Amino acid sequence: MHFFRIFISINIILILFTGTIICQDSLTIGTDTTSTLINADSTVNTVQVKKTVFKKKKRLVFAKVKSEGKSFLIASPKGWVIDDKSGKEQGLDVVLYPEGWNLGYAPAIMYTKIINKDNALQKSFADIISEQVTQLKQYGATIVKDSIAYTYDNKQSVIINFIDNTTKTNNLISYINEYNYIVSFILTSKDKDQFLKSKPKFLELVNSYKIN
Repeated sequence: MHFFRIFISINIILILFTGTIICQDSLTIGTDTTSTLINADSTVNTVQVKKTVFKKKKRLVFAKVKSEGKSFLIASPKGWVIDDKSGKEQGLDVVLYPEGWNLGYAPAIMYTKIINKDNALQKSFADIISEQVTQLKQYGATIVKDSIAYTYDNKQSVIINFIDNTTKTNNLISYINEYNYIVSFILTSKDKDQFLKSKPKFLELVNSYKIN
């Protein structure tokens, strides 16, 4: 039941580093032409950039998800199942894993978390990112790369690919900025081959996201 050990480590990161988005050199978020650039030293600049865009899917069968007081729609990637029961004891309202497996033994797991913003502090998405870059690095995560995907309702999602050197897991975290919260999708696996195999499924999940 290795998932539960993995979950505890990543969940600690999400709690300690709310809204964390990190990169080795830089990270881009914003419109198609002008974006906020988060540098490795946590400074912020506005620049012209090119972004990686993943084509969103159409004609999906959506499932309504209720997580931590928020609700949205997602579609299960082909060959994966949505489970809204097994993760409750770990504080997870929704988990996904390949068909034929269960939460405790699946070779790869996806789940969602809601990160609430403190609007009283009036921090932007970029502010939250900038504050967390240094902190996550202190916990020894190796950042592989970052990219941008688009959700079904055409919101940008910042995706971070990193290795947790404590749990020896490969991870993707996607962040979608909403008005007073951030929706986060996480893919985690100890098996690198399974992780690579699951990455397209993770992108399918992110591409399917929309507000009801």
